[in-house]
Amino acid sequence: MKKIKLIGFIALLALIALFVHAYSNSHVDAVKELYGYEQWVGITKTNYLHTITSFIPDFTGSGYSTNYPPSISEVEEVGLYYSYSLKENILFNEDINAKIHIRNNVVLIHDLLMEMFAYSSAWQPFPRGETISISLGDRCYLGYPTNSPASITFVRNNVYICVSANDSTNSVLPIATWLDNKILEMSFD
Repeated sequence: MKKIKLIGFIALLALIALFVHAYSNSHVDAVKELYGYEQWVGITKTNYLHTITSFIPDFTGSGYSTNYPPSISEVEEVGLYYSYSLKENILFNEDINAKIHIRNNVVLIHDLLMEMFAYSSAWQPFPRGETISISLGDRCYLGYPTNSPASITFVRNNVYICVSANDSTNSVLPIATWLDNKILEMSFD
């Protein structure tokens, strides 16, 4: 009798897992449709010489500092993920966070961008950076308020970057631009 209950319980868990997986995939698909994903997936602004295999920025000379190494997680099948908490050298009370993901190719990084947006609770679609003349990466999206965004998310080559400030009065544009320029340089080295 206990075996039957255990088998029934395991079957129920499997059904729940299948439902959750199907729901999450349909949710990502809906976000892809919202952003017109099929029209731009795999397209970059330029032909890069190579993809990025590792990107751990050296913030020396950037105007930002970190007091400790970034938290880094590496999963071979998924790619690399870095998370930084940055402090401006001038105003140490202003926290800025940078999340960096690397995937094997441009299509996988575009998929990740859509997955990140699918799990965001913010109003969507996010406005494109070009709406206020911000042209970072191959695709760039702004957080709110859009006139001085407290977050900028962009993909360049096979790298995903999200830079955000804890205080919406802080512009993250300077550090996002600095990171984008570093990725661009590395894409042609």
